[in-house]
Formats: sequence, structure tokens, C-alpha cells
Amino acid sequence: MFHTAPDQRIQLLKNLAILGGLLNLIAHGPGDISLEGRKA
Repeated sequence: MFHTAPDQRIQLLKNLAILGGLLNLIAHGPGDISLEGRKA
């Protein structure tokens, strides 16, 4: 997996950022942004 072109490097960093956010959500749960905990 060699990302040598600048556009491929940007896509790789974008994908890593999305993956990190999803792993953080999985590890810590949705917290305040949960739709189930909202009061009507």
C-alpha cells in the first residue's frame, strides 16, 4: 500500500480520520449525541 501521489495521500489521511472517529465512537459510545436519550 504505497500512496505516492498527493491526491492518494489526501484520501488516505481522510480515511484514517474517518476510521479514528468511528473507533472513538465505538470505544466511548454516542454520549450526548444519542437519539435515544433525547427528551421530547
